[in-house]
Amino acid sequence: MSSRFFRNALVLICLSAHLVFAQMPSLPQHHDEPFYADLTTYLIAVGEQLAGCTEVITADDNGVTLQAALNTTMENATICMPSGPGVTMSTNLTVPGHVNFVQHSPIIFSGTGIALTIGSLTSQPYHRAYRLWVVRAIQSPWTSEEDIGIRFINVNTSDIHIVESRGFTVGVQYLADGGCVCYNQTKVQLILNNKIGIDLTQQHSGAPNANTFWGGRFAHNTGIGAGLSRYGVRFNSLDLTYTSANENRFYGPSFELGKPWAGLADTVPILMLHGQNNAVMAARSEGNSPHFADVRNTSQLNQFDVLFLGGTSTLAVAHSADNPGDSIITGGGVLKVHQQATYDVWASGPFHKTWTGTITIPGVAIG
Repeated sequence: MSSRFFRNALVLICLSAHLVFAQMPSLPQHHDEPFYADLTTYLIAVGEQLAGCTEVITADDNGVTLQAALNTTMENATICMPSGPGVTMSTNLTVPGHVNFVQHSPIIFSGTGIALTIGSLTSQPYHRAYRLWVVRAIQSPWTSEEDIGIRFINVNTSDIHIVESRGFTVGVQYLADGGCVCYNQTKVQLILNNKIGIDLTQQHSGAPNANTFWGGRFAHNTGIGAGLSRYGVRFNSLDLTYTSANENRFYGPSFELGKPWAGLADTVPILMLHGQNNAVMAARSEGNSPHFADVRNTSQLNQFDVLFLGGTSTLAVAHSADNPGDSIITGGGVLKVHQQATYDVWASGPFHKTWTGTITIPGVAIG
């Protein structure tokens, strides 16, 4: 049969699905939903949107049908949620490592704990594709770090698109648990009203390394988390079995963390508790704490570049007393190196075998 037949059949299925969604309570229009000029254009777009799906789920049954579909034994299956206002559920969903999951509408999470878990210790994602969208039905009070929108476990070499994670203590967490969270490409759209936007962390000697993140708006609505600290990206370790998460790159993120509502509490784009040789490039920092990054413990050799500063934000890095203090921050054509009083760049050895003196240039020692 022709591909046109299959596409037309799929369009009819999609239309039926959308008629089901039309009976559901509507949410405010999301930034991600396009406008279509007429029904024909809409149906063709929907058909193309879902053309690669193994199964399309529309049931509003607290996630029972969706979880059953995700539990398929078919390798590389793609489970999809079509465009619409979304599905409300209290179920803690788990996506096995052998399944792709594509959302064109949000999960509105009314439960507790982790809304959506991708992978597990026994089913680790490799070469998978995800488009994920989770909204907490009621704003979190930020009292528990097990209140998480999306958690990835040992995801590796995958294409990830975070449409939105909103209203949790931790928006998105990448957890290397005895394995590797490595070589992933993540497109970030909206990280909203979370205490910690994205959390790169590990336990049991797991390693979160060499991941690339593109874009993303990290923000808070008026009054959210009044008087409480909040952070854009956190580099962490849960058990200190691996404290050198490295070569993670964030390109073009925008941090607007709501300093007016935090008051004296921190609104810091980058909290580097444990990490080395990571980079945040071409960032926007507006209305945050004066320092762009808070670098602690043995974290070292991290680089930060800020294209735009607004409000109380400045080109500065705060280092804890026990930190090497060698972060580099740039912005607006200005280079600021935060370092120790003595910092070896190159040890040449004696310039002449009979010369044993020292030449000193302000800020540089040659010896």
